[in-house]
Amino acid sequence: MNHTRAHISLLVLAVVVLLVVAAVNVYMHQKVSVSVEHAVLARDIVVAEQENATNEQGLSQVFQSTTAARARLHSLFIPSDAAVQIIEALEGIGAETGATVDLSSISADNLDAEPSGTIGSIDAQISADGSWASVMRSLKLVEDLPYPVTVSDVSLSSGGAASKREWKVSFKVKVPIIKE
Repeated sequence: MNHTRAHISLLVLAVVVLLVVAAVNVYMHQKVSVSVEHAVLARDIVVAEQENATNEQGLSQVFQSTTAARARLHSLFIPSDAAVQIIEALEGIGAETGATVDLSSISADNLDAEPSGTIGSIDAQISADGSWASVMRSLKLVEDLPYPVTVSDVSLSSGGAASKREWKVSFKVKVPIIKE
């Protein structure tokens, strides 16, 4: 019986050691799992920050490379409050060229109630009567106005058989404006 008791106490000791080792193993597995989760989360945060830094560098490069274009962009539009100056410039062409200039229609988008940055346009239908040189000069002066002008629908005709010296040119003008 003494022998059996020794075996039982060894068996109990082995079971206790086994339970302690299993408990330590579960505890360590849990700690390692939490540490791995934290490491993966930290790695994901670092990768996201690196991607953000790369994106920021790319955006900075685009910003730097478009500085001149952005500065020039403002010159492509006329402030909406300068519409009267544009109309006066169009009306003044006849006096400079010797042609009879007629603004048969003119319209400007009303941007007064619009937010800043809203884009509109001034549209005009212009005709000029006179000699070949004066009507061509009228068209050229419109194209050379110090504004971004688009000329379209150009029509040129002579005054008929009796009047070979009279010419008529008609065209549409569009000037982009912006509310500042």
